[in-house]
Amino acid sequence: MKPLNVRRLALDLLCLADDPRHPMSELLGLRSLDLEACHQAHEVGLLRHLVLGTLRHRLHLDELLRMLSQRPLESLRPRVLNLLRLGAFQLSCHSRIPAHAAVNESVRLARRVSHKGIANFVNGILRNLSRRWEELSALAMGRCKSEAEKISFETSHSVWLVERWIERMGLEQTRRWCIGNNREPPIDLRVNLDRWSVAEALHWLHSKKLSAIPLTGLAGIQLTRASDLLAALKYHQGFYVQSRMSQLMGELAASAIPAWSREPEKRGKQAILDLCAAPGGKSIVLSQCLGKTRRIIAWDRNQKRRHRLRGNLRNLGLDPIEIPESIESLETLEAQCSMVLVDAPCTSLGTIRRHPEIRWRRKPEDPARMAEIQLALLHQATRWVRPEGVLLYSVCSFEKEETDSVITDFTASSPWTVAELPGARNWAASNTRNARDQDPSFLSGLASAPGAHVRCAPVALQSPPDRVPPRSHRSTEDRIDLTRTPTGWASFGGPGGEDGYYITALTRVAHE
Repeated sequence: MKPLNVRRLALDLLCLADDPRHPMSELLGLRSLDLEACHQAHEVGLLRHLVLGTLRHRLHLDELLRMLSQRPLESLRPRVLNLLRLGAFQLSCHSRIPAHAAVNESVRLARRVSHKGIANFVNGILRNLSRRWEELSALAMGRCKSEAEKISFETSHSVWLVERWIERMGLEQTRRWCIGNNREPPIDLRVNLDRWSVAEALHWLHSKKLSAIPLTGLAGIQLTRASDLLAALKYHQGFYVQSRMSQLMGELAASAIPAWSREPEKRGKQAILDLCAAPGGKSIVLSQCLGKTRRIIAWDRNQKRRHRLRGNLRNLGLDPIEIPESIESLETLEAQCSMVLVDAPCTSLGTIRRHPEIRWRRKPEDPARMAEIQLALLHQATRWVRPEGVLLYSVCSFEKEETDSVITDFTASSPWTVAELPGARNWAASNTRNARDQDPSFLSGLASAPGAHVRCAPVALQSPPDRVPPRSHRSTEDRIDLTRTPTGWASFGGPGGEDGYYITALTRVAHE
């Protein structure tokens, strides 16, 4: 089979970055398999570096290119513009590629995908940029009129995003968050506990000369080299690619199972419904935490995503998890579920570090628009919850419109109240880093955020035993910090590479 050109693959993927129908993580996974089929698995790390690095620093690169191009960047064909971005990233301090190689490979690629005129255009700009990088960067920084614009240019985030985060989190916390979004995220795997233990999985990985370490407190593993991912996934029934925060959200969901439904005679009769379930991470963790004595139903309205969900569960040998063919199939579950999980569609702004294309796909009106969808989903989900059951809501975002405000509006318009989430409380209590490490202005802002006066009833929920072991000696690298918000719990990112997530539990208001 003819070898594939990694830079050509990277360029093709960058041209799809603005299309929301194509999650970059999925595209990278498919192209990585293509490289493996051509015996080029060793170049998977380079592909990821080129694509994700160019996306992370796109705004910064565009500003420098704009100062050198005699034609407006907006007038360039997308393929030519992305070719310039790809070449410029390879010239940056974030890349390990020598300048002469970056320019020569970019010009060679330009000849393949276009014509000699474009190749000369690319050659002139990139050689000029290579000589004047520091000068142009200083000039662009000098043009910034506000701190928000400076952070936007330095960290390649849209100004509107930076401005809204400064308003909520303060200047320094926003700067730390934006800088953190540009660091390479860890590659996390969930261990399939139905096949082996974490210790056995680690032993197998090390025997294959793959570099991996356990995730403290979770049934997960972190690969320390991106190039090891394909080799690890060759045993596809042993692992599942899932971020540590997604794993933790599944563990917290398991902790919300009502105490009354834990009685042995009731376990088999209690259904758990995971709405918006694809690609299946939360359902997988719930199945592992609760065992096969529970009936778990995973549903997603998108047929393509349902197909992917079914394939993921089949690969892991988790056939007992039910996947209905249509929404009508859920009618028999009305008021029958002890817990319904709504892992709602959202802006995903908490996962920019893992999915850098998100920062270019989102618009200022998106958080409010998504909040309307999330509120409607919560109201719809109540029909499946038993009178004494639990409704769980989570999003991979910490924007106030999608978190506290949604729950405030929901509890104000329906007979539901915020309940305790024992797993989150226990996790936070075992944390070695407390609020003193957070920006005080940020935490004080949370205390006065919308929803601070939401109804909150103490409900006796119990965690499943020993699923989240204590973390008395956690390292900075794998620490996950949870913060209590007015209506739930959130992670606001941190040194271990965790994403920004929010989760809360709700129960019906008791009638007196």
